[in-house]
Amino acid sequence: MPEVKVRVGTRDYTVACLEGEQDQVQQAAALLDAEAAALAKSTGHVPEARMLLMSALMLADRTSEIALRVQVAEAENARLKSRVDALESGSETGAAAGDMRAAFDLLEATAQKLEALATRA
Repeated sequence: MPEVKVRVGTRDYTVACLEGEQDQVQQAAALLDAEAAALAKSTGHVPEARMLLMSALMLADRTSEIALRVQVAEAENARLKSRVDALESGSETGAAAGDMRAAFDLLEATAQKLEALATRA
């Protein structure tokens, strides 16, 4: 099992991870380090365990917010896809069919970007 050396705050850590996850672990550690640095800057000296806990909670809060945004976007995406399918099948008519397809494509791309953000966070 590979090990990755990361720095959070002023301390180095060695973390074991699965093969191929080294970059993800380093990116996650960089996010935690940035959060810890911002926290230390705003609050002054905080015990290491408390700093790590507070930083992790702040990142978890952001992750929850992104997950909620993804859920809302996916629901809207499903609603628009259903509408587009109805327009394309002829059960709904109107000049807006092309507009609906464009809106669906845009929403699909947005949902994919949000999902990518959620997996990184």
